[in-house]
This record gives sequence, structure tokens and C-alpha cells, in this order.
Amino acid sequence: MIMNSTDTTIYTLLLYAMPVLLAVLAFIGGLAVNSLMKMSDNLNEIKITVQKMISEHESLEQSVKSIHHRVEKVEDKIFR
Repeated sequence: MIMNSTDTTIYTLLLYAMPVLLAVLAFIGGLAVNSLMKMSDNLNEIKITVQKMISEHESLEQSVKSIHHRVEKVEDKIFR
């Protein structure tokens, strides 16, 4: 196979273009990793907030049950 100067120029161009393309891909990959890290932080904050809300809800539920129990005792005393 005989290579002419056009083929050599194309191969030379590809040889120089490869590092540039790899650098662009690495930059895009870096942006993607950065975005994933931020999403991870946001999800962790949401998880903590939900856990706090669940804890508060359970505490309020216990308070309501306690109040309801007291009201039943008072009703029993009044209506006896």
C-alpha cells in the first residue's frame, strides 16, 4: 500500500487531535463528577431534613396520644 502526502497529513492531524479530544472529554468528565458530588450533598441534606421531620412527627404523635388518653380519663370521671 502506497501512502501519499494526503494520507500522512490526515494521520498527523489525527495524532495531534487525539490529545485535544481527550482533554475535552476529561473536562466534560470533571464537570459531570462535580455535578454528581453536588447532587450527593443535596440528597444528603434532604435525607437529614426528612429524618428530622419524621422524628418531630413521631414526637407530636406521642403527644397527641398522651393528650387523648388524658381526655378519656377526664371524660370517664365526668360521666360516671
